[in-house]
Amino acid sequence: MQYLMCMLVILPYVGGGPVHPRTEKSCIAMHTFQNTYDVLKAKLFDINAEMSLLKDDLDNAIEQTCGVLGTLGTGNTHLYQLTYCNFEEKDDDDECTFRPEHFVINQDVSDHTFGSTLGHVYTYTPYYYSGSKLTSVKMFQPANAYCIRFYFKLQAAAAGSIKLYLQVGEHPGYAFHTIPATSLPAEKWILAEASPDQEYLQQPFKIILENSIRTIIYIDDIMVYNARCDTDGIRSPVCPFGSFTRKEGTNLSCYTFHPEPLMYVDAIKSCKRVWPDASLLQIESAEEQTYITYQINKSRAMTYAADFGIWIGGNDVDTEHKFVWIGNENPIPFNYTNWHQGQPNNMNGDQDCVMLQYRTNNNDYEWGDVGCAEKHSFICEMTYDVSHASSHQYPNTVIG
Repeated sequence: MQYLMCMLVILPYVGGGPVHPRTEKSCIAMHTFQNTYDVLKAKLFDINAEMSLLKDDLDNAIEQTCGVLGTLGTGNTHLYQLTYCNFEEKDDDDECTFRPEHFVINQDVSDHTFGSTLGHVYTYTPYYYSGSKLTSVKMFQPANAYCIRFYFKLQAAAAGSIKLYLQVGEHPGYAFHTIPATSLPAEKWILAEASPDQEYLQQPFKIILENSIRTIIYIDDIMVYNARCDTDGIRSPVCPFGSFTRKEGTNLSCYTFHPEPLMYVDAIKSCKRVWPDASLLQIESAEEQTYITYQINKSRAMTYAADFGIWIGGNDVDTEHKFVWIGNENPIPFNYTNWHQGQPNNMNGDQDCVMLQYRTNNNDYEWGDVGCAEKHSFICEMTYDVSHASSHQYPNTVIG
């Protein structure tokens, strides 16, 4: 058997005469291959790095959703079903559609979801009508317990009440819970909470909120859980796997990183799906800035995302150059800043939202303002007072 061996021998070119056309063509081909090889090598290196980051994100997602090694963790926050309606978007399957009577959707006032005119709120103005009503389109299924929570705000002190009904069949029957307006504060968001008796929960039902308070009233963030109100994760959050926590005084903050790039408003909505009272990250001190920077620098996924910017919860949408933290019931003015030199600059007149944008030589991340329609990764924050956690009694809460 004969073997044919093909060998390419490259001899150094010795100057002194013209390059043979055939040799010149070979050299061009070899240089082209060398450049292609270098480009492919760089691309493969980038792909390998991307795959490592994706693997880290997958591991974190599995832990957050399923617990360690894929088992259901004890801190899982989805041991109940939550129907959370913030009236920011229509749901095609009527999950969060309420049929209004004399209520209208309003974006001219600050809502509870965002604490800003970025959001929407149901408003009743008692000029011509003696009352108003919201009725769920969704039929809620029987369960051993239900917890119904929502926020409302009165423009002024007034007489009247809010009544809650569970409608089984065609008729609502009597109200199972009444919130009298007597002694309720004006111009403050109030959290209402009610737990129907189990007799109401044996058949599918609709929820009706009936209002007879004779002042302008706002209603937002209706939350319906098929669990008792004292279940972990309802009145106070359960930090998911993969989150990191920080305590200051009696306040505990739980932070979750979300690698998927979203627009600013959509990022806030995503935080609310973790816990309805969550917000985008609010950095209110140099100590918190240092803590967040440390967490970013020790995570490959967050460090990679930070190269493209990470949303935090500040903006000046409502009043130009007056930056506030939003995502809570009331905007919080900046009392600490970490702006990059020359920032904020509102370039092109449409940069209203804040992100961690500029990495410094000491691995800090300084702030910049950008357009709110840009898409970036983000960090959510859930902060609550642990001194209230045992009793679950919070200020401005009406519990029934």
